[in-house]
Order: sequence, then C-alpha cells, then structure tokens
Amino acid sequence: MDFFTFLFLTTLSGVVLLLILIFFSDGDLTLMFKEKIGTRLSSAKGKVYWVVGASSGIGKELSFQLAAHGAKLVISARRETELKTVKAGCLAIGKNAGLVDSDVLILPFDVTNVGSHQHYFDLVIRHFGTLDVLINNSGRSQKAEFQNIKLKVDKELFKTNVFGLLNLSRIVLPHFLAKSRGHIVITSSCAGKFGAPLSSSYNATKHALHGYFETARSELAPKGISITMICPGMVHTDILTACATENPGEQLGGKIGEDEKRMKTERCAKLCAVAIVNKLDEAWISLNPVLFFLYVSQYAPSLGRAFLSRYGVQAAIKTRGKREAGTNPSSLLLQVFTKYESKMELTSLLIYIGIFVTLFLLAILFSDGDLTVMISEKFGKRLSSVKGQVFWIVGASSGIGEYLAYELVANGAKVVLSGRRESELQKVKAQCLIIGKKSGISEADVLLLPVDVTKLELHQQYFDAVLKHFGKLDVLVNNAGRSQRAEWMNIDIRVDKDLFEGNVFGLLNLSRTVIPHFLEQKRGQIAITSSVCGKVGGRHPAVLHIMHRSMLYMYGYFETLRAEMSSQGISVTMLCPGPVFSDLLSACATDTYGQKLGGAMTKKDRRMSTERCARLCAVAIVNHLDEAWISINPVLLSLYVSQYAPSLFRSFNSRFGARVAMTLRDSRTDLVNSCKQERQEVKSD
Repeated sequence: MDFFTFLFLTTLSGVVLLLILIFFSDGDLTLMFKEKIGTRLSSAKGKVYWVVGASSGIGKELSFQLAAHGAKLVISARRETELKTVKAGCLAIGKNAGLVDSDVLILPFDVTNVGSHQHYFDLVIRHFGTLDVLINNSGRSQKAEFQNIKLKVDKELFKTNVFGLLNLSRIVLPHFLAKSRGHIVITSSCAGKFGAPLSSSYNATKHALHGYFETARSELAPKGISITMICPGMVHTDILTACATENPGEQLGGKIGEDEKRMKTERCAKLCAVAIVNKLDEAWISLNPVLFFLYVSQYAPSLGRAFLSRYGVQAAIKTRGKREAGTNPSSLLLQVFTKYESKMELTSLLIYIGIFVTLFLLAILFSDGDLTVMISEKFGKRLSSVKGQVFWIVGASSGIGEYLAYELVANGAKVVLSGRRESELQKVKAQCLIIGKKSGISEADVLLLPVDVTKLELHQQYFDAVLKHFGKLDVLVNNAGRSQRAEWMNIDIRVDKDLFEGNVFGLLNLSRTVIPHFLEQKRGQIAITSSVCGKVGGRHPAVLHIMHRSMLYMYGYFETLRAEMSSQGISVTMLCPGPVFSDLLSACATDTYGQKLGGAMTKKDRRMSTERCARLCAVAIVNHLDEAWISINPVLLSLYVSQYAPSLFRSFNSRFGARVAMTLRDSRTDLVNSCKQERQEVKSD
C-alpha cells in the first residue's frame, strides 16, 4: 500500500468513525469527550452559582446536579413555592457533599423587571460575599405561524428571553471584572442554530442570545470572563404550560407526552453541568436526528436549509429511530469507497481532491462574494429578468439601498423608494430616471414613498399606496437599519430596545403586512439586508454590538419564514454584506441613549465600493439565493472559517480581541474615540 492510499483510507476511516460517534451520541463530540476525561463535576464544590429559572425543567435539575457536588446555590424564578421544593431537593441531594441550609439561597424575582436586578444581585453578594457563575436559564417557548404572530407577542418574548438576561448579565459583570474571573452561562436552544418552523419569535430570541454573548466572549475573554452557550434540543419539561402563541397574553397549555421522543431532563442537566465546569464555549445537547441535523446545518448549511424548506422539522422528528438496514453512515461510505476503488486509482482521486481544495481556497481569496454568488453572477439568471417586476426598497435614500435601486432600474424594474429623508429620496428618484431611460423607465415607474419603518401603525397604509400605484408587489427589500459603536458592558438597555425597534420590529411587521398579498398571488420574495455580523456575533467586537444582535434576530425570524413559506411560493434571501462605504456612521448609535456617534469613513478604510455590493445584492435577489455573503477579503475568508471551523474562529476572536478585528476594515483602530474627538472639534469651532 502506497502512502496516498494509506492517507485516503485513514481519512475515510476517520469520517466513518466521526459519523458513527455522532449517531450514537446525545451531545456534540467535544462535550462527550469532556464528560469522559474533562474537568470533574466535583470541581464545582464551594463555588457560588446563581441559577435563574430554577423552579422547573433544566434549571431545577441543573441545581440538583450542582448541589450533589457541593456547589453553593442561589435559585431564582417567579414561583416561590416551586423554589422552596427545589431547595429541599438540593439540600437532600447535597447532604453527602456537606451542603447546609445557608448554602442554598431562595431569591424569587421576575427577570423582566430590569429595575430590580441590582437589588437582587446585592442580596446575593450580601449572603455569599461573592458570585462565581451566573446561569441565565429563564425563558419562554412559542408555537405559532410566522405571518399570524402579533408584534406584541414578539416584544413580550424579547423582554423575557433576551433583555432581562442581558441586563442581569451586565449587572454582575463589574463584580466579575473586579476579581478578574467569572462565568456567564446562557441556556439557548438548538433553535438558536437554525430556523425551525412554527416558532419564529422564539427562534429569533435564541439567535439574538448567540449574537449578544458571542460578542461578550470576544470582548471579555482577555479579562478572565468565560461565556458558555448551552443549546439543548427537545427535552422533557413543562415548557408547553406557559408556551406563547400568536396572540398576546395567550398560553398554549398542555403537557409533553411521556411517549414523545425527547431527552430526559436529568441527562440534559448532567451534560449542561459538564459543559459549565469545563467552560466550553458552546455545547449541543440533543438526541438524534436533531443532533445530526445540527452538524448538517453548521457544516452544510445550504443542504440544511433545503431540507427544512422542503420537509420541515416534523419530517426530521419522524426519522428518529427509523434507520433502515443498509442506510447507516458506514455502509453508505463503504459503497462510495467501493465505487471509486473499482473505477480509478486512489492516488489519482486524492490528487484530484487536493487540486479541488487548492482551487477552492484560491477562488475564495480572489472573490468578493461567496462562491454561489460568484457562480450565479457568471452563469445564473441575468439582471434583465427583473424587467417589469415591482421592487419595494425600504432604506433607499443612501448606501446599498440607493445603489440597488440604480441596478434594478438599469435593467427595467419598477421601484418603490422608501426612507425617512424625502429630500434624499428625490435625488435618488431623479438618478433612477436618468439611469433607467434606456430600459424604458418612466416617471410612473418610480414611486417615491417616504416612510418611518418604526411607525408600525402606518405600514398597511404604506403598502396600500404601493398596490394602488402598481397593482402588485413582487419583491420587498428590507434594507433599513442603524449601526452602533459601543462596548458590550457599557450599553444602556434602552439603546438595545431602541435599535431593535428600527432594525427588527419595523422590518418584521412590514414583512407580515405584505405576506397575505404574496400568498394570494402564490409568489413573492422578501430580501433582508443583514450583515456579516449576522453570521457570527463578535466578528467585530466592541464596535457593532447591537447591530450583531439585531442581525441575528433577523436570521431567527426569516430562516423560520423560509421553512414555513417556501412550499407556498414565497422565497427569502438573506444578504450579508461586509464592510461597505456608506454614511452609516452619521446616525450610528453609541452606548448612551439618544446619542449619535457622527463622523465619516475615510478613503483608507478597507471597504467594498457601494456600487459593487449593490450589484452582487441584485444578483442574489434575481437568482433567489437563500443567503449571500458579500465582502472583500480577509473578511470573506473569516466568514468561511467561522462557518466551517467555528471553534478555531472563536478561539482567535477571544485571544486577539477587538483591535485586530477592527483592522480588517477601519483605518482608525479606535474609531469611537476618533469620532468623539471630531464631535468636540466641531463644537469648539
């Protein structure tokens, strides 16, 4: 056997073994490894853990796990009666570990009451003198179709699942920083990794948690603060009791059946504890096939989205435990191996693979978009296919929205231009008429419609005006949004809520407004201008904080919408531009409520031209791509690394921090202070 044959067989064996391990595991492979030979749970002895959401489910069982190994506990939730039961259980279980009554503090409170957080944290410090680990486990689930959900339900879930946990984490952070160590744990969900149908608001909140705390990790890791994201799948809990629906104040009720294929709460809590004591960045905890689908969605995202769009989650659930003979991973790979062995030399195959990988990397390095976008630009549908179609561009007064309008009218599309600045829209319309003249665009083909996307009550009126003028709408382009520059721990919670009003809730409500029209005509497309920030929280830490979170929110919502609506003719395209030249800094938010950063980009910044970005956005839209990455390198390459080698990317981000990430696009490494200085100079003049 020559060297290349040996290398190929070794690689193939590794892949087969990896697939077998995944299929027979109930957690990701790193977690399984740590359970066997990692830090023992006994290391929790004497440490103080604050478990928020400890009255039932995972939080309750996790408290028992920690108590059994001698950890001191603060257990919090709204239901004091249940907390007393949990405390009794903790004391009984922890008796052999030396736990006494004073080692378990009951602290009932409502996490949505952010004004009380400092008071309750002071009580923790007064009782124990310290806090080692904060476990943010509270939350509420949901069952509802995307287009039927009332916006008030979205806001209620955000308030419980995100803003409360976020504010509490910021409250405890100064204590952790003062002693140069601390640990924040977030109970997210598998729903925070992909858009499962029929729970879009819940999915969005979990996506947002990843955005917030991935950024927190990149900022805080050098200061001794650890962040662990727990992603459980389907677990036996009483989560349906208070499960939200599409109507405000309504609860689904009901219980999970004992015969349902879900992980036992005790086992889930055990693996959560393993992840916590080993300070893992992220842990996936689930039975198969959900665990396997998590790997697919991470490492083959296009395949994962295609499966969800076509079959939905119910099909995945039905496949659990029904593996037919001959369809296991090892047999499938053995068939592939046999096929290749009989048709070609293994050494030749290995050479071809090496050539392919080399060409693949070279293609990425010399591209300004992901390879699917690049191929679509060369061989996909031509932009001329938009001729006669009606596009509504929200956020068209400048930047990407402005130049996207120019691309569309140049190819004969009819456009609705919306934004808050009417004078700027007038200029864009005038330019559209000049550019679109050769394509037959007339005055009536460009409708100027000034809107404030945050005025939700006017959205139906705006849409009616579009239909009155054109009689139809083919594509809604949600491009409005506002950026931010601020450090994670310094941001006023009102800034979070304010940016979500514009970047998330406004675009979400407008999308729900147009969906009935799309369903009626059995076709339609919604394009969302997200960001590379929407792919990985913390990509540019300390400078795009809430924008990261709002973009991840959008992923949670619109990945779910695609899974629910693709079979009814509605497509969703997520546009993920990287650093682009625009005027977004002028209205850029800071950490202070009501404040604008001001300032402008410089020619030395490493950014893509707006024209080129808009061109690739148009390519992605006309080709109905699910997702498009649009950026120059090295940001584009870092996107591939974060997608296919997430642990490596998180390690790099945590180690080198914000300043290295900033140099990927800005010529000024301290942009926030530079803009502050510019504002002071203007005032003095």
